Amino acid sequence: MLSLCIRGDTPAIFQSCVMPRDCDFSEWSEWSSCTKTCRSSDYSPGYRSRIRFIKCVAIGGGKDCPNLEEKETCNIGGERLPPCQRYVWKTTDWNECQVKPLLSQHDRRRSNESTLCGGGIQTREVYCAQKTGEVNKQHLKEVFRPVDHSLCTGPIPVTSQLCTIACATDCSVSAWSAWRPCIPESCQDPQRTKGFKMRRRHIVREPTGNAGSCPHLGEAIHCEEPVCYHWHVLEESLCVTENNQTCGRGTYNQTVLCKTNQGEVTSDELCGKPYLPRHGTCKVPCPSDCVLSEWSEWSVCSRSCSSKNAEGKQSRTRYIIALAGDGGNPCPGSHALQEWRSCNEHSCMVFYWDTSPWCPCREGTAVMSLNATISWNNEATCSVGIQTRRVLCMKSKFGHVTPKRCPENTRPDTVRPCLLPCKTDCVVTPFSEWTPCPTLCQQGNSSFVKQSRYRIIIQKPDNGGQECPDTLYEERECEARPPCPIYRWKTHKWHHCILAPDYVRQGTIGATEACGSGLQTRGVTCRTGNDQNVDFLGCLKWARPMPALVQNCRIPCHDDCMFTNWSKFTPCVGGCGSTHSRRRSLIGKNKKKEKCLKEPLVETRSCPCDKYFSQPQGNWSDCILPENKVTLQLGMKVQGDVKDCGKGVHYRAIACYDQDEKLVNPWLCSNSGYIEETCNLPCPSDCKLSEWSNWSACSKSCGSGIQIRSKWLREKSYNGGRPCLKLDVKNQVRYTK
Repeated sequence: MLSLCIRGDTPAIFQSCVMPRDCDFSEWSEWSSCTKTCRSSDYSPGYRSRIRFIKCVAIGGGKDCPNLEEKETCNIGGERLPPCQRYVWKTTDWNECQVKPLLSQHDRRRSNESTLCGGGIQTREVYCAQKTGEVNKQHLKEVFRPVDHSLCTGPIPVTSQLCTIACATDCSVSAWSAWRPCIPESCQDPQRTKGFKMRRRHIVREPTGNAGSCPHLGEAIHCEEPVCYHWHVLEESLCVTENNQTCGRGTYNQTVLCKTNQGEVTSDELCGKPYLPRHGTCKVPCPSDCVLSEWSEWSVCSRSCSSKNAEGKQSRTRYIIALAGDGGNPCPGSHALQEWRSCNEHSCMVFYWDTSPWCPCREGTAVMSLNATISWNNEATCSVGIQTRRVLCMKSKFGHVTPKRCPENTRPDTVRPCLLPCKTDCVVTPFSEWTPCPTLCQQGNSSFVKQSRYRIIIQKPDNGGQECPDTLYEERECEARPPCPIYRWKTHKWHHCILAPDYVRQGTIGATEACGSGLQTRGVTCRTGNDQNVDFLGCLKWARPMPALVQNCRIPCHDDCMFTNWSKFTPCVGGCGSTHSRRRSLIGKNKKKEKCLKEPLVETRSCPCDKYFSQPQGNWSDCILPENKVTLQLGMKVQGDVKDCGKGVHYRAIACYDQDEKLVNPWLCSNSGYIEETCNLPCPSDCKLSEWSNWSACSKSCGSGIQIRSKWLREKSYNGGRPCLKLDVKNQVRYTK
C-alpha cells in the first residue's frame, strides 16, 4: 500500500520533455547571374548560385537543416559570349571646382581667384588603359597602364561637369537672453563678495568661407549680494473659494523648492529667508463682475542699459471687455489698465570673453600616445591633433582688460583636440610603352628621331602626402639606323580619251559619232633621289602607293549639253537649318536646246548643323556700374558699403550643351561665356523737410506773446542717406510784444 511508504522518498511520476521537430526551410531561390559574362583566354568557367533560408531550426532530435547554398558552373568555355575587353576607359580624379573657366577674357583680367564663388566647372583626364594587376598597397588603389586611345571602344566618359563653390555667409546669432540672477564667482568661496549677472545668445547659422568668425556669445556685469541658491515655484493649485462658493475670494496652494544656480534641488535651509509663501489669496470672478482682457506683452525697453541719470522703462496694457452687471465688481479706472516697470537695469559697462579663430590643426606631443593606437595594416593613418586660440577679457567700448574682470567659470577653452586630415599620397599610372623606333632604316636625319613614354596622375596629393614625381614624360633617342633609300613616283601627262570599240557601243546614243565614254591612260615611272629611272620594286617598297594609271573620260557628242564647271558653294550665313548652293550655266548654242533647259543649273544642300543650347549656371554677380573701379566677380559678395549708385549691369555664367546634352565650350553658345542684364544700385536719399511756414498769429493781443513756425517731413531718409536733424527751438518760436 502507498500509505506504508515514506512520503519524502516518493519517485517522480512525470518529467518535462521536448517534442522532436525537423528543420523547416524555404524553397530554393532563383539562380543568380553567372559570374562570367565574357570570353577570356583562359577558358575558365563561371559560377552561379541559389540559396534558401531556415524557417525553424531542428529541436528534440529532429532532422538537421541541409545546406543552404548551392553552386554550379556556367558558361563553360564561353564560345557564345562576347570577347572580354582588354582595354577600358579610365579616368583620373576630378580637379577642384573652378569658376574662372566660365568667365570671358575680359572678366579674367579683373578676377581675384580667391574670392570667386557660385557656379563653376571641374574637369578630369580620360585615358585608355590596360589592366596590369598591380595594386598600390599603400592606397589600395588599382593602377592601370595607359595605352593608345584607338584600342578602347565604347563611349568616352565625360571630362567635365558642373559644380558649385559655396559663397561666404556671415555668422548669424540669436537675440540676447534675459539677465540671470546675481551669482558668485564660486559657491565654494565662503565670502562670496564677487558676483556676476550673465546673459547669453546662441549661434543660429555658422559662418562659411572667409566670412570671419562669430561675435561673443556671453556677457557679464558685476553685481552685489550674489546668491548660490534660490526659491523656485514648482506648481500652483487652483483657486478654492471660501465656503465652497461659486465665485469670490479664495486661497491657493503652491509647491516651492530650493534649487542651485544649476537647477538642482537642494535643502530648504540653503535658500534661507525670506521663504516663498506656501499659500496665497486669490479670486474667482463672478458672472456679473467687470471682464478685463489679458495683459499685453511688455513693450520694448526704452533703454538698452541703465546709468545713474537714466533708466529703462517698459509698459503693458489691458482693456475692458464687458462692464460689470448688477452687484458685480466694477471696472477699474484707466490708471489700472496700464502698468509700468523698470527694465534693463544693468550697467552699461559689460565684460565678455573675446576669442580669436581656431588655429589650424597640428600634431601635438600630448596626443602622440593616442595616435600610436590608430593604425591600418600596421601603418599609422589619420591622427589626433590640437588647435589653439587666443582668449581675452574685453570691456565694452574700452578694449582689453585684466582677466579678473570676467567670470572665470565661463572662460572659453584655449586648446581643443582635433582630427588631423588623412594624408593622401600622389598616385600615378605606370609609364606607357615606348613609342616605336624605325626597325630597318630611318627616314631623313636619324639624329632627330626619338621615342617617348608618359604617365598620368590619377590621384593628387593632399594634407601633406607624398608629392607627385617631377617626371611625367620621358624621351630618348632611337638607335641609329641607316637612312632609307629615296624613291618617288613620276607621273606623265594623260593620253587622249580612247572610246570603246564600235560593237560595244552599238545601240547607244552617239554610236555613229566618235564620242561617248572612254578611258585614258598615262605613264608612271619610278625614280631615285638622283632623278634616275629604276625598277618599280624600289618605289613599291619605299614610296607611297602607286598613282592611278587609268581614269574614266568622255568625248562630248553632238547632242550633249555643254555646261560650265560648278561654282563653289555659297557660305552658310543662316546658321543651323539654312542651306547654301552652287551654280553652273549652259555654253553657247546649248542655251537654246530644250532638253538642256531641263537640266539643273543650281544645286542646293543643307548647311552643317551643330545645335547648342545654354543654361544659366550659378548666381548673379553684384551690380557693376560702367565706371565702377571696384573689382567684382560672378557670384562674389563684396563686403562694405559701395558708394556708387545708378544703373549698371550684372552677369551670370552659362553652361553650354550640345544636342547630346554633353557639356561643351561656353563660347559655342555665347561670345562672352555669360549673360548680362541691367540692374540698379539704389542711391542714398537724405531726409527732406519742407520750407519754413509763415509765422503764426501772436498768442496774445497785447503784451508779450509767442509766434510759432514749423517744418514738416516730406520724405524720410533711406539707403544710408542722412537722417533728419532736430530743429532748433530758437528757429521755431519767437517772443513778441
